[in-house]
Amino acid sequence: MRSSAGSVWGNRMKYIDSHAHIFSKEFEEDFDAVVQRAQEQGVHRIMIVTTQAEEARRAMAFAQKDPKHFAVAYGIHPE
Repeated sequence: MRSSAGSVWGNRMKYIDSHAHIFSKEFEEDFDAVVQRAQEQGVHRIMIVTTQAEEARRAMAFAQKDPKHFAVAYGIHPE
């Protein structure tokens, strides 16, 4: 269901993915499709979780373009 503005985010029940590793290497080739599928299934906000500095920088640059729908968490795991 699309809103009157034509947004894929729509007006149906909204979900939040609170732990998504969508900036990891396995999603590089189809990143846009992954985000599109999430939106189509009602995911309204995605918390992008990263564990590498470069991955976090890329994710933050991306999330800053649409802060209403994306946020970033950068976790550091002790060795």
